[in-house]
Amino acid sequence: MPGGMLSLSEGATVAVQDLWMGAGRRRTARYGRGKRWRVSVPGHPTKAFAVKADAVEWERRLWQEPTATGERLTIGACVDTYLAGRANLSAGYVSALRGAALHVHARWGAMQAAKVHASDVQAWIAGLMTQEGRPMAQRTRARVLQVLRGALEVALDKGAIVANPAGCVKPGRGAQRTPLFLGIEELRDLASAASGYAPMIWLLGTTGVRLGECGRLDVADVNVGRARLVVRRAKSGRGREVPIPAAVLAMLDLTTPGPLFRSPGGRRLDTDNWRSRVFHPAREAIGKPELRVHDLRHTAASLMVASGATVKDVQAALGHASAAMTLNVYAHLFDGHLDEVGERMGRLLGDALGGG
Repeated sequence: MPGGMLSLSEGATVAVQDLWMGAGRRRTARYGRGKRWRVSVPGHPTKAFAVKADAVEWERRLWQEPTATGERLTIGACVDTYLAGRANLSAGYVSALRGAALHVHARWGAMQAAKVHASDVQAWIAGLMTQEGRPMAQRTRARVLQVLRGALEVALDKGAIVANPAGCVKPGRGAQRTPLFLGIEELRDLASAASGYAPMIWLLGTTGVRLGECGRLDVADVNVGRARLVVRRAKSGRGREVPIPAAVLAMLDLTTPGPLFRSPGGRRLDTDNWRSRVFHPAREAIGKPELRVHDLRHTAASLMVASGATVKDVQAALGHASAAMTLNVYAHLFDGHLDEVGERMGRLLGDALGGG
């Protein structure tokens, strides 16, 4: 049988493929690498398994008909169940999920889960717009897709469907956006407008830590003696140390153990809430409504380069996996250093030729 396909009785072909063994029981180029068994059923995303029995069971489930009760289950009911299961998470996160759920309810709420198709979901996600008529941000589309995908997982668990049609849907890449770089004066004005969070703005704009990393910092993560910030939970999973300018270090309140930055109530800062309640009004106040929190990371990189930092220095401070990643974004910032290289080389040659 070609392609390592299995078959049922009466000649029915089952879409379970052996990726390691081809026709004539010859080893394929993938032999011994990755999961061996792949299930491919029309209308469902492909899925790979390490164990043949698991693949066969999954394939059997895909061909099963939904239960009579499940056929009447709507997406709206599944969304409510999905949200109820996350009610104990942070208030900011739950609020974001509820906002995304409004989009799902509006489009899919009354539809039976069994009638949702992957192609329809993909087209809908790609076409999502904001109230102002602009394409929805990639991050927001991803959150909306997360809610719909979670609702369909509820439907799957209840027997309304045999596979999640949103499982293979992607939110799409966000539009490429030119980074914004603030000057020192603009950074100062933003900090002044940040309703008591000036030290946090200065820290973000001079060290390049991400907002999520900043929200997780504790007072104990600040090494005063070495003027270093220890980021223990970075996006990459690896920790790193970041230099803190002395002037910014002096602004930090290090007297009380616990979170470095707190809400007005004394709890650890909810960064989503901080973005909407503090940062957004501050950027409006300085006349830069297009500014994002991530632009403070770009600003820090530009200030580091202006201070004489090398590519490797910036890479280490920002936590990039490679210097190439740093150059992909900030290569133009280093152009000015070429003049300095030329001047130093000229002095070196002048000394050598003059001495000859």
